[in-house]
Amino acid sequence: MRYLLLMILTIFLVTSCQPQSNNTNSETKKVEKKTEKKVEKKTETPKKEVYKAKPGIITDETIMAEFNGKKILFKEIKKNYSKELKEAKNKALKEDYDKTSLKVNKFAIEKLLTEEAKKQGLRNHKELLDKITSNIPKPSKKEIDDMKTKYAKQFAAKKMKPEEITKLVTDYIMNQKKSDAAYKYLEKIKKEKGFKISLPHPNIPTLNIAITDNDPFEGPKDSKYVIVEFSDFQCPYCSRIAPIISGIKKTHKDVKVVFKNFPLSFHKMAKKAAYATYCANAQGKFWKLHDKIFANQKDLNDINLEKWVAELKIDMNKYKACVNSQETKKAVENSIKEGIKLGVKGTPSIFLNGTQINVTTPDLMNEAIQTEKDKVVGKLTNDTVIAIIGGKQLKWSDFLAENRNFDTLNKSNNMKRNYELYAKLLSKELSKQILELASKETGLKSIDEYIKKIIDKIKDPEEKELKALYEKLKPRLQGKKYDEIKAQLIKYSKQIKGQQAVQEKMKELSDKYKVKVTMPLPVLPKFNINIKEAAIMGKKDAKYTLVEFSDFQCPYCAKAAKFTEEILKKYPSKVKVVFKHFPLPFHKNAKQASIAGECSRIQGKFREFYNKAFENQDKLTEENFIKWAKELKLDTEKFKKCLKDPATANKIDKDLEEGQELGIQGTPTLFLDGTAYNSGHDIKSFSKFIK
Repeated sequence: MRYLLLMILTIFLVTSCQPQSNNTNSETKKVEKKTEKKVEKKTETPKKEVYKAKPGIITDETIMAEFNGKKILFKEIKKNYSKELKEAKNKALKEDYDKTSLKVNKFAIEKLLTEEAKKQGLRNHKELLDKITSNIPKPSKKEIDDMKTKYAKQFAAKKMKPEEITKLVTDYIMNQKKSDAAYKYLEKIKKEKGFKISLPHPNIPTLNIAITDNDPFEGPKDSKYVIVEFSDFQCPYCSRIAPIISGIKKTHKDVKVVFKNFPLSFHKMAKKAAYATYCANAQGKFWKLHDKIFANQKDLNDINLEKWVAELKIDMNKYKACVNSQETKKAVENSIKEGIKLGVKGTPSIFLNGTQINVTTPDLMNEAIQTEKDKVVGKLTNDTVIAIIGGKQLKWSDFLAENRNFDTLNKSNNMKRNYELYAKLLSKELSKQILELASKETGLKSIDEYIKKIIDKIKDPEEKELKALYEKLKPRLQGKKYDEIKAQLIKYSKQIKGQQAVQEKMKELSDKYKVKVTMPLPVLPKFNINIKEAAIMGKKDAKYTLVEFSDFQCPYCAKAAKFTEEILKKYPSKVKVVFKHFPLPFHKNAKQASIAGECSRIQGKFREFYNKAFENQDKLTEENFIKWAKELKLDTEKFKKCLKDPATANKIDKDLEEGQELGIQGTPTLFLDGTAYNSGHDIKSFSKFIK
């Protein structure tokens, strides 16, 4: 629950003012791994065709694409990719529940704290938290020095000045102390008030994890609550989780913990440790050896492993026969195969009652277990009780009343998610059918033969080309010399050229068969954005409303500001621009600039301040704000008082909160008549939406 409190203590962290882009970097840390990927994965039809379709609703009879006189209907996609669609649906249900649970917890905790705040004569939960954390003692010199020593290498790598390090460390320790104090207070009043979250879980199918007699476990054999951990004895993250897993038997004696070996190929001692612990389990000493290895992980080698086995008084003759047996090796391989089948890609991977959980601290582990114990499966209705505080019930309708865009955001995200999934599956199906047709026309038996024929034409790269590729990848090759990996470089180079050749062939075939993608774009729901008391530029009764969430210190927002000015000049009576403040936390002057902008709005000169601020982003200081206020002929004294008024800062915070409820993560973010606008910051693109 601690992370929920941190959400309340601080503003949500947003990513960047930069527009997000897809990562197209094809390089990898290990060239060897890259060469294992199949060329077939790169044969999909270019996705740009998808975006030419018109908005609409997808049904079984919807024509998703056409080529060579043939139509591909959605029901064909559903039939051919039923497994992928089912998995995506279940994953989406879990993700949606997790997001909803997080919001409901935050909502209920704020209610709890606000109620307590009013009893103490305070206005809200923020003032209560300020009061609780106001008398926290400053970090001692020893605390500061200890942390400086602990992270000395990191600070040196960043070339930080001594005073910068001291401030960073002091602030971190202070924030941690405040968080601890607030967390303890919260836990105390939760117990006093009988605080409970009762949000029903969706009915999501869980994974069926086979547990054999050879799998070591702790806890009741027939427990209702089962944790299965796939782990690697040489993995540093697994060693950090080990004490948390061990702690379960103390705090949750009714939970069964099962261990599964999943040694990773790049950990040289991991399989040997897996064999050793498997054989130790046959003699009832698994957990003792498990703890010994993780406690001394850095010293894990052949000599020490045998030494630790001897120290635990394991019968060495039986142990050696077991370690070298095919049965042991097969058991570990089966454990790895089972993990892969369940979707395990790394360690540790932890499952609670068949559902994968992400736990990195004892608090998160205890919370996950308690949530499972309290879990009730059901559907959400307006009358569903989602939380109980001191006998008082909070209903889903109460939550929606204060989070009016929550459902809209969920629907919008689900539509986008489904669209991306359908587009991906359509691309796979279309590519497959196109290649099957091309293979037959060429007289070949299969797609594999067709692709092989394309790749076989590719010549080995020249030495000059290989050396250039080596220099490009050199920073990621961990000191390996050119001659050591020349063979891998040849393979990697040919693979890249093969992908390019197949892509070129796909473009050629798309033209030949006149491929046309007709899959409808999603009709996204409209958000209900509050524009009362917001800065409005243009005519208030304009037909179209463009809402701009922006940050005065964001360079991309400055470019967007020029775009909105163009809109206002071209459509002075048709479009109004509504400005909403969204200052990002890493822009030091952004919030104060927003406050100054709000003070300018109150005196009817927001647009003038807006242009002034974006034209002078390097001069966003209070001194300049006052100077600009004089230039704009504002009442300077009123302006100065407004800058210091907590109500002004509160207005900015409300804009921020609303933006976060709308799912905004960066600036600028635009909405045209309640729908997210993503069509380019130029008049030509924008004009398509104006009639």
